[in-house]
Amino acid sequence: MPSEVLETSLTRSEALTIERAAKKHLDAFSRGGFALAVDLRRLQDGGAHLLYGYPHFGEYIEAKFAGRISSGNAKQLSITGRVLLTLIDARKLTLAHAHTTLGTTGARALAGLQGKHGTPTMLAIYEKAAEIAKERKTVITDVIIAALLAPALPEPEPEPEQPAEREEMEYEESPVLSEAQAELVSLLGDIYESCAKAADLVESGRMTDVARLVEEITGGVGDLPGMLVAANGAQ
Repeated sequence: MPSEVLETSLTRSEALTIERAAKKHLDAFSRGGFALAVDLRRLQDGGAHLLYGYPHFGEYIEAKFAGRISSGNAKQLSITGRVLLTLIDARKLTLAHAHTTLGTTGARALAGLQGKHGTPTMLAIYEKAAEIAKERKTVITDVIIAALLAPALPEPEPEPEQPAEREEMEYEESPVLSEAQAELVSLLGDIYESCAKAADLVESGRMTDVARLVEEITGGVGDLPGMLVAANGAQ
């Protein structure tokens, strides 16, 4: 609570009236937002984007909603919708009253939890978070979820110690590469870069571009034996 109010243009009565109206609008906004998330998830699970020839769900929503929902926001809402449908199917809440129990940040936190640790863990954390939120007379937030995660999730196993690496031979001067060796180094670099790009494209679902890169990589790999022989001969 602020210790000093410098200037006011509202009376307490006027502020209270606006607060009440804002809370009603917030309830409607939250209720509608969760309903939208569930609708988008059902569309994605049903492959609606494929029916209209869109390879990516986000592009389909952005086009169908005339840009009112961006591709990125569509994906985020769909992830939230997945959590809500899971909670509804598990009879943990109803869509009509979800906004009275679950806040937006809490839904996002549960979505991340479900994706990383699975549905059973998410449901267990939700039950504990719901109890805490009820005691505090608030909705489930990301802060409540975060407070529960540390003691609830198993500690990661310590990584085994890596053996000490052998000291590499030091050269007074870097060796000069022959033309064949330089070409081999360049090809290996291109193959590595293409593989990294292909992995990113797979994650984003751009399989047509992946196929093109795989052809390039395959062609490069096919050239390796001959270039390796040439590089060895140039030593």
